[in-house]
Amino acid sequence: MRGARACAPALALHRSDMHADYADDGQHDVCEFLECFLESVRSRECLRGAYGIWGHLQTDVPSATHVDRLFGFVLETRRRCGLTVRSWYERSFFLRLLPLRERGGACTVAEMYLASFVPTLTQVACGSCGLNAEHASQVRMFTCPNVLFVQVQRIPGVPRVPVHPEEHLDLPGCPPLRLDAVVYHAGRSVANSGHYTCACRDTAGRFRCYADAWPVVPVDPELGQVEPLARYLLLYLYLD
Repeated sequence: MRGARACAPALALHRSDMHADYADDGQHDVCEFLECFLESVRSRECLRGAYGIWGHLQTDVPSATHVDRLFGFVLETRRRCGLTVRSWYERSFFLRLLPLRERGGACTVAEMYLASFVPTLTQVACGSCGLNAEHASQVRMFTCPNVLFVQVQRIPGVPRVPVHPEEHLDLPGCPPLRLDAVVYHAGRSVANSGHYTCACRDTAGRFRCYADAWPVVPVDPELGQVEPLARYLLLYLYLD
């Protein structure tokens, strides 16, 4: 309904149930909060025995819960030492991407993701050569979740780069994904200052803006024109 008041969600009212750090009224990083929530639900599923085996992961508990099936995916890290290439596989709930400054305007999610394929030199203690030296490393998604959270890495003190999230996202090795929500942050620090708002797709396919207890209103102008420097968390949905 146009102009409807936003109600405080139950998750916000009971946020201290996840961790004591969220019991106060201070601001917290939305990505850290969301990851803590997913890990909390996942732990409860494991305690109930509601999980299956998820092989090929470097983890002490190779289990897959319903949370993993919806939001989790496998990140592959490749590291080259001379002519030897080794791979590690770990579970993640977030695809963390660094925005790029493009001459043609705002960078897209696909551009950020493809840029992450470029090998970077990392100082590591290598198990192959036994040396603490620079090795070429790169990271990619080995699997794709049903719901993909993309965190735009905003570094304090670094001027923000505009980001344009594609409404229909195609990434290598992934099915088509549709943008369903954007979380914005205005301010210097995503953890300690500023203000969060979000835009979510409703059942009719239109985006609506949510800002604390202010009335919920349709996004106007188009979502692609709203606060490109403030985009921090993107939610993509796989539609079968």
